[in-house]
Amino acid sequence: MLVLGARVVESPDFGDVVLLPVPGLDADNPTYWMISRYTDQTKLATALRTDEAAQQFVARHRVRFGFRKTDVPPIDLDRQKRYGETETTRRRSIA
Repeated sequence: MLVLGARVVESPDFGDVVLLPVPGLDADNPTYWMISRYTDQTKLATALRTDEAAQQFVARHRVRFGFRKTDVPPIDLDRQKRYGETETTRRRSIA
């Protein structure tokens, strides 16, 4: 299955990643979901704290980040529980 706008990119020291444009947002200047192996994502997340190359990679590719309180894990693993409280209700926007 091909997703319009999806691309595979080699990251610095974190393996290949798939970038998928976030649907419904600014199509002229999209942000992307980044998909890769869990171990590579964990290594990248740790490196983002101090590694300028990792920070530049996600900024250059406009990778979108979630927040622990609003992101619902896909499955209920013990390790995911340790990441922080999960909020399962969506907040209403102020508009």
